[in-house]
Amino acid sequence: MSKDAYVSLMERWSQTAKDCTQIATAGLILPVFFIRDVLGVPAGKPLGPALHWPFYLSWSLLGLAVLIGLLYQATVTRLIEQALVGTENSALFPHWQFRVMIGAIVFGLLFFVVGVATS
Repeated sequence: MSKDAYVSLMERWSQTAKDCTQIATAGLILPVFFIRDVLGVPAGKPLGPALHWPFYLSWSLLGLAVLIGLLYQATVTRLIEQALVGTENSALFPHWQFRVMIGAIVFGLLFFVVGVATS
């Protein structure tokens, strides 16, 4: 793969990771929205009694997705820099970070659905 093709490919993957990070960040507010607006817990009352374990697990996984997404973007930026300078092998793709990020988003949203179903 040519250097230009590698850089272009990595920039597109980085943009996808940015979009996934934004989705995960938005997903962090879903449990609060559900508890306040759907279950009708007033703004002055604490959310603790209305929260079930799936909501906590959802937050944890979505938070992990945000952190891994940011790590992925930093890694891709470093790889692009190395490819442009020509100091490292430009055939490296950080697949595991991307897969963990996507898995955390999917399972985070799945546990949100489980939390809604058990509420």
